[in-house]
Amino acid sequence: GLMIAAMARADRQLTGSPRRDEWRLAAIRAGEFARTALWRADTRQLLRCYRAGAASIDAFCEDYACLTWGAIELFQLTANGAWLDWAIDLTAVQTERFFDEVDGGWFSTTGTDPAVLLRLKEDYDGAEPAAGSVTVHNLIRLSQLTGDSKYLSRAQRTFERYGPGLGQVVRVMPFMMANIALWHGRRSEVVLVGKPGSPDL
Repeated sequence: GLMIAAMARADRQLTGSPRRDEWRLAAIRAGEFARTALWRADTRQLLRCYRAGAASIDAFCEDYACLTWGAIELFQLTANGAWLDWAIDLTAVQTERFFDEVDGGWFSTTGTDPAVLLRLKEDYDGAEPAAGSVTVHNLIRLSQLTGDSKYLSRAQRTFERYGPGLGQVVRVMPFMMANIALWHGRRSEVVLVGKPGSPDL
């Protein structure tokens, strides 16, 4: 998911690079593979491992979060609504299985495995960003792309979980702090209008 997001964004941002087509193709192919090989639409289940033609092991929160980010970037790259629909589906399942309705934030596991005695929330943005940080980024983007305020309300609840103390942990949660900038940042909307039935729409 992180690779897909990086490749898709690189194609959009680094417009002078001769490798844009390579990045675009890699992002799309990886996204299509994940959607066909790792996602079970009938059971609304994401799997995290693939070997010898078979997928297995239920995905963790970070898998849903990162793959959703990749799907959002693919939608912005290709304007193919199927990627946005998939991002919405992934987020819905992630919310059902990992969101803490009591205190906000995102558990790392579903809690259905009896071997897991305590459900934890990973907050540290290390070499890879924490699932909660990626998810808040996704929620803000989905709100902007769909106009649905429910995404913002979940992002806000996650921010509120940390309270005023969030500003004291900037070094360990840099991506979450970047989300605050995204939350408050100004944005512009572009509306494209065409004739009904036009092949360009």
